[in-house]
Amino acid sequence: MKYLLYLLLSASALVGCVADELSMLVLGSRSIVILPEGTARVAITSGNGNYAAVSSHPEIATVELQNDTLLLSAISLGTTTVTVTDSKGQDAALTVTVGTKTVRFTIAEYTLQIEPEETPEREAIETALQTSVPLPVGARYECEYLTANRLDGNLTVIIPATEEDEELQYTGTFTEGAETFTFQYNNQTYIYRYESSSGPSKATFDTPYLLFLEDETALTEEYKARFPDAGLTFVSRGQMVRISQ
Repeated sequence: MKYLLYLLLSASALVGCVADELSMLVLGSRSIVILPEGTARVAITSGNGNYAAVSSHPEIATVELQNDTLLLSAISLGTTTVTVTDSKGQDAALTVTVGTKTVRFTIAEYTLQIEPEETPEREAIETALQTSVPLPVGARYECEYLTANRLDGNLTVIIPATEEDEELQYTGTFTEGAETFTFQYNNQTYIYRYESSSGPSKATFDTPYLLFLEDETALTEEYKARFPDAGLTFVSRGQMVRISQ
């Protein structure tokens, strides 16, 4: 009987120890960057419930708790620390930086389409298209998105140095539309239609490349006038650009 009582007490103590066992307080991320006026969510992936969260600089970013998720709202540029605590007195920190985002588009190659394909002046037309490109292969557009709610911002165009020439830089602006991308620099405006399942500003970038296409109607009419005997029906020139951040 005493042995049975001992077993019952031991089992009860073991259950009590398991019940009191701590779960580490873990966040889904240790740091995050948010555009001004933007929001973000970070999950609490492990902990002991009854969470509380506070931002060290609420003028930079605020935090709200929605069940086991932190809802962060960016207010102004800067960095703040969000501290999360649980019912067991554990704490975890999340560094929140509110800043602009720069997306870089580097020209990897040019694509040409000329119809009809068997025109006798094809070689001359290809040469004309290749020598009149607005930027060389290797040049890049650096687009700085300033807020989460506007798809425009500052533009820097960089043409790398060559053996003959030094690096060139132009500054300007850009605007991302639903189907077009507009670059304004060096007193010129360039409008491209882009081909992708999502716009360039999307953070995930399912594909590492975009295709920037010039106005095909205007380009076709221009080359019809330049090569009237070629019987041209369609001319297209695009920039295959590599995306990086």
